[in-house]
Amino acid sequence: MQSLVAHGCPPQQRSPLSPDEVYSALTASLSADGTTRTQAQALLQEWEADSSPGFIGSLLNIVHEVNSVPEEARLMATVVAKNAVGSSWRKIMGTREWSRVPDAEKAYVRTTSTACLLSEPSSRVAVQLALLISNLARFDVPRPWDSLVGDLAASAGMDSPTSLESKLRSLRALKHCVRGLKGKRFAIDTPNILMSLSDNAVTALTSQIDTDRGQLAAQLKALLPSMQAGWQASLGPFLAGAGGWEGAGRHAVACLAVLVEVLGAVQELGGAEEAFASLMREGAAAAAQVAPRLGEAAAGRGGGETATRGALLCKAWERLLQCALAGLDRHPLAFAAHVPAWATLCASTALLGLDAAAVHHIRTKSRVLLTRFTARVLIQPMYRPDFINLHAQGFGVLTSAYDRSQRYLPSLTAAQEALDGLLAPGQCSALVQAVVTKYIALSSEELEEWQADAEGFARQVDVETSPDADTPRPCGVALLECMLERETESVSSALVEAAGQLQTAPLTRETLLLREATYRALGECFSHVRTKVDFPNWYETELRGILQPTPNAGLDAHILQARALWLVGVCGEELGHEPWDEAFGLCAAHISSPDLVVALMAVSACTAMVAQALEESAFLSQAPERHRMRERLFLDGFGDFDEAGQEATEQVSADFTAHTAAITRRVDGLIGACFSMLPGLEESESMVRVLHAVSTVVELLGSRLAPHLAAITDALPGVWGVVAARRGAGPGAAARLHAALIGVLAHLVGRLGLAAVAEPRVGALLAPLLRHATDVASTDSEPLLDDGLRLWRGVLQHSTSVSPLLADLFAHRFMPLLARGQDMVQVYCLAEAYLLLGGVEALGPALQPLMDHVAATFERVLASQPAVGAAAAQARKTGQHAGGGGAHAAARARFGGRAGMLQPDEIQEALSAASLAQLVLQQVPRGATPPPSLRAPLEAAAALAGADFGGTVARLPARALGVLEAAMQVISAALWIDPRGTWALVMGAEAGEGGDSPRATRMLDRWVSMSLTVDMAELFLPPLAVTARARRHEAAVVAATLLCADAAPQLRDAARASRVIVLGLKAVKEAPAYRKDVESFKESLARAENEEDQLTLRRLSVATSHAIAEVDVAETVRAAAQKVAAWHGEEALLAALRAVDGAYPDQLRAVLQGGKESEMLAALEAMNLQKPDDPPPLD
Repeated sequence: MQSLVAHGCPPQQRSPLSPDEVYSALTASLSADGTTRTQAQALLQEWEADSSPGFIGSLLNIVHEVNSVPEEARLMATVVAKNAVGSSWRKIMGTREWSRVPDAEKAYVRTTSTACLLSEPSSRVAVQLALLISNLARFDVPRPWDSLVGDLAASAGMDSPTSLESKLRSLRALKHCVRGLKGKRFAIDTPNILMSLSDNAVTALTSQIDTDRGQLAAQLKALLPSMQAGWQASLGPFLAGAGGWEGAGRHAVACLAVLVEVLGAVQELGGAEEAFASLMREGAAAAAQVAPRLGEAAAGRGGGETATRGALLCKAWERLLQCALAGLDRHPLAFAAHVPAWATLCASTALLGLDAAAVHHIRTKSRVLLTRFTARVLIQPMYRPDFINLHAQGFGVLTSAYDRSQRYLPSLTAAQEALDGLLAPGQCSALVQAVVTKYIALSSEELEEWQADAEGFARQVDVETSPDADTPRPCGVALLECMLERETESVSSALVEAAGQLQTAPLTRETLLLREATYRALGECFSHVRTKVDFPNWYETELRGILQPTPNAGLDAHILQARALWLVGVCGEELGHEPWDEAFGLCAAHISSPDLVVALMAVSACTAMVAQALEESAFLSQAPERHRMRERLFLDGFGDFDEAGQEATEQVSADFTAHTAAITRRVDGLIGACFSMLPGLEESESMVRVLHAVSTVVELLGSRLAPHLAAITDALPGVWGVVAARRGAGPGAAARLHAALIGVLAHLVGRLGLAAVAEPRVGALLAPLLRHATDVASTDSEPLLDDGLRLWRGVLQHSTSVSPLLADLFAHRFMPLLARGQDMVQVYCLAEAYLLLGGVEALGPALQPLMDHVAATFERVLASQPAVGAAAAQARKTGQHAGGGGAHAAARARFGGRAGMLQPDEIQEALSAASLAQLVLQQVPRGATPPPSLRAPLEAAAALAGADFGGTVARLPARALGVLEAAMQVISAALWIDPRGTWALVMGAEAGEGGDSPRATRMLDRWVSMSLTVDMAELFLPPLAVTARARRHEAAVVAATLLCADAAPQLRDAARASRVIVLGLKAVKEAPAYRKDVESFKESLARAENEEDQLTLRRLSVATSHAIAEVDVAETVRAAAQKVAAWHGEEALLAALRAVDGAYPDQLRAVLQGGKESEMLAALEAMNLQKPDDPPPLD
């Protein structure tokens, strides 16, 4: 429960709606005429959103008129009222304004809703009324509706004069109310948000919150004895089968359901300890009466009175267990006294007392709750010896109150002893056997499913191995794991002993199923029993023989084969190289098994073993970094060199080599067998399993797969035919199947590169698959779009030109994707790829709308900054925004122009947009006029780079700093092409006389300041240093060129011009390292092989071949310095440099003198700066 102080004053009330108005709209909303229905629904939504006075009251008035209003209209009115209360009872959800529902109307709604709950003839309407009341309770309990909880409890009592149905309705409403109150936020209205509250006023407000919280807690605690009395009064007649037993059973179950919610909502038991103790004590006694009768529930599955009685018995058992679970989880200290009774009951009476057939036939939920409670109590840390020992020594581990600590110590000790007794050697074996027999072993019904629906059975196996599975078998496995967690030795010994006994027992269907179940338990719990199980020896002595091909084998043999395959997949990493090789071969051979379950288990086993090799590959890829880290720690004196780590790396390397060789030898047969399975499969999930196996193999082998490429490409046309034929299997199944096929091709293209892209049969499959996955007009393609875009870009990465396939995709899919306005990062990346492979011509008519979206992306970043968001929005309204209409306006509308926190995906989108715009500009020759399509993004980039964020120019938006720098790089690229034209665009409409433009001035100062900044990370991360040197070189050259062209009047200022000279001096000092970077890149390009990422190579080629990379920065600095000296005189220039740092004038003289570069650089290095090398920005 949280507290919240709400501020502000409720607004002035409006004229209330009449019931007739609301009823007219309500009946119209149920009309068969579409237009009438749509208009009426819109009107109802408007009233709800506006919190119109009289609306909710009129709806309750309609519900109350049971004689004159039909059931459908009453149901509709209740649902609308329930939703309206949730969205506008206190404050309007959308606007956070005060609700306009008058207090008198609220009082009427509260009284009428409870009256209608008890009198409503329709059970459907009554259910919605209970939910309506729970919504009201979230706001108005305990104040002003302090009587609701007590009234509902009184109405539900067995001594209440109301009917049984009314009692059950009251209990249902009470359950929902308590559930809603569990997370209630307490709110107090302050008179005025602008009023300064005194200390006394704040104290009064917090006191009221404390009072409300205490009142609610007292009401909830009062439900413990009243609800206990209710279920005790009803459970006896139900179990005795007296007259009215069914109603009594329903009432008992409903009372227990309320108690489950109450126990979870009560945070502490102060004042209710005895009520809690009584509830847990009597609950255990009642559960002991119900548990032996669960067999009746299993026997009465057929229907009739016996089935009803059995279902109620199971529900009573479930609610009692849920009460115990809630008590255990929420109040473990108080529950400790009851652990012996509940643990003994669950273990002895339920787990051991019922036979396997009875357990299999009771309700799934009953079985799950039984194992869940037992597992939860076993791993409760407060019932462990180490915890209790600390507690007994007075360390205050439970509470700061020592006397309370000592009070719980005896019950905690008793709980620990009871749980230890469950897992004592004598009892442990029986408990393990019960779990294996009754929860893990296959039932006769499952064996029938194996034979009748093999794919359904295999799918269920996968579901049950999921960590989120909530069915009896995985819950039984979880119970075994909790038993092993608490007492590893005795439980693991019992499991291993049971497996040994079953290995030597006569082979019957019963012993075979128990053997299979025990093997599954060992595999599921292998991390706990690893020290007890010698898996290599187990494989050699038994599993290897089970996996040998057996012609005409029956079901019994297939059951053991399937489990052996699963065990190899789970525990195969324990095997040595030769057994692993043999085991993988046997698993691959069983993919062709006539038994489909065995074949699918073999596919999964192969996938698991390949995944093991992938993990080894990932480990080895990180080995150099780990070695460098160990070496650095050793050299820094932080310990001895870790030779054990090096030995582990060598062992993994040997394992990876052996495992990869084993897989490579069998890759043709493995992939062929997988593809051969596909036509015979019915379920999409089975096909996904097979395709995932192929995808994993392709991912692992990579270039090693080149000699075996034909094994895949020959089968691809048939695979596409099978996949395309399953499109009618439902959108979800078809999407998963297409996604699996996309995964195969993505790994194929990513790992084999040009060899895969150039293969005609791969292209023949890529074309229809990518068209289907990227069709934004089809709802079937929506879940595939992300994977489809990644595959599309993967094909581009490994293409040397725009192939007919890629050209067709761009022509038919790119513009719909762009108009959609989503996934813009991937859309920009696709456009950049086409630009790199085919130049500007490859984009064709898409260039203009693409650049409009780039401009809109920059505008979104600008609007997200609170200081400029409102101004940007106003500029859009008045038309003073970056140019462009049509697609540009639609792109802007997508963002809404509101100020707010910039999200990470929006930052990434803006960076991608800037990268694309810069690449387009790099295609334009210097001196040419940039195409008109670039005007909008340049104006938007200039507006962002020069925006007034408040304060000095140093006050930059931290979240958008990277985007700001990217926008400046776009402007820089344009300035290099056309300094005068670009600068006029940068200055914008706000330029005054003499070329004064605050926006341009801010942008120029930021650009120079950010270019001068040296990030500390450059000292430790060489790639970052390379990027920074390139950025400074470009900025120095362009800024000096802009100065020499006299295009920016702002640079006539001596101080500002001197900062450009300082930037140039930095670039001169870094020139040798920069040229070395460029030469290194060129050498990399020369060495690049065809299968490398073509887009990265093209991007690198563009950067290294750009004219700006060849510019002599020293010569540019000399020209800029001479220009400034001509304007202001040499002494003024040197004085401006001296104001930044006294060493800069000498450095400039060294550059101006020219000579050999080595001599010039030596002179620069000898002149140390007197201040930090990052001059502060101008204000």
